[in-house]
Amino acid sequence: AMSSLTLSALEQKDLEQVAGLSEDASRVIELKEAITLKKGSLKLDPVFLTRHLMDIVPNPWIAHEFGERVLRDLLGRYDKDVVVNNFVFIIEELRKHLFGQRDKLAEQVFTEMISKDELRFLVIANDLGYKLPTKKRVRSTHKLTKQTGEQLERTLFDFVPEEDFNETEKKVAWYLEEQERLFFWYRNIPKQDYSVQGWRRHKIYPDFIFTTTGGNGNGLDRVFVVETKGLHLKGYDDTQYKRSVFDLCSTLAKETTRNQLGMELESKKVSFHVVDEEEWKSRFNQLLST
Repeated sequence: AMSSLTLSALEQKDLEQVAGLSEDASRVIELKEAITLKKGSLKLDPVFLTRHLMDIVPNPWIAHEFGERVLRDLLGRYDKDVVVNNFVFIIEELRKHLFGQRDKLAEQVFTEMISKDELRFLVIANDLGYKLPTKKRVRSTHKLTKQTGEQLERTLFDFVPEEDFNETEKKVAWYLEEQERLFFWYRNIPKQDYSVQGWRRHKIYPDFIFTTTGGNGNGLDRVFVVETKGLHLKGYDDTQYKRSVFDLCSTLAKETTRNQLGMELESKKVSFHVVDEEEWKSRFNQLLST
């Protein structure tokens, strides 16, 4: 991909911009002045390029080699002045390319470890995984209620801080409150509660965990782990990654049996879902009707 990178022939001016608070309240800030720096202040510095790759390629020697290889290829296709003028663009594109390649390799290693049983997916049970808390400390005095203003009835905790919810998540909570088969629902808190570790560095913290009762209306039957996403994030790389991880978790959850776990545990159906904002209600109707 980097070998086919096209650079702009336009000269990129090196500017020093000075901004300050505007006296016009509607503008907030305004540009005070823009000074054109002397020509040639930007230089092709492989070390500078290497520093901007270190969070993706931890080995500085390999990062330096990648940078030099890209610059050498571009200098073979463009004049040096053009490459210099596009230096920042080159760094940005190389970062995106390396991140994509690292992500693909990490996914391959992740799935290979699972196939070789070096890495296991375990259903939430006893001490094997996450335990829902029995109590929570909150600082808020504003609690979420039903749309009618009545007390929530199906949430795991009586007090649920309203500020933990955006508008879509409130609608989801109100919807869950009205479902007769619901056993309980729980608003999962990022950086604190249940998480899924995929092949990327950061953990995934789903928005909701909710459960349903069995056909006779008694006891826990199914567990749903759900992430809701706004329409503007539907095709976003992070959303696609979460969808891939959750699909894999659902597949592995179906394959996990009591014999594989080696324990006498009551089998529960656990599924993971990334639900888009514009279709969440139809998806939830489908999930709760099967």
